[in-house]
Amino acid sequence: MNQLVQYLEIYLSDFDNEIKKSKIIHGTPSAGDIAHSFSSIEKAKTFLGYQPLYSITDGLKETVKWYITRLN
Repeated sequence: MNQLVQYLEIYLSDFDNEIKKSKIIHGTPSAGDIAHSFSSIEKAKTFLGYQPLYSITDGLKETVKWYITRLN
């Protein structure tokens, strides 16, 4: 999650430099939160033949760009 937020900060700051000044605040965990996750799409690749079209970074870049163009 932290890495995802870091990517978003980078990609959003291309459109608004103030984003870099944002402070990340970690709250207390909620009941049912997963403390550690080692998720993988390997089973989907193996059993379903799934192949992603975008990496996480490329997908986030495209998503941010799409959102920003529709926000203005």
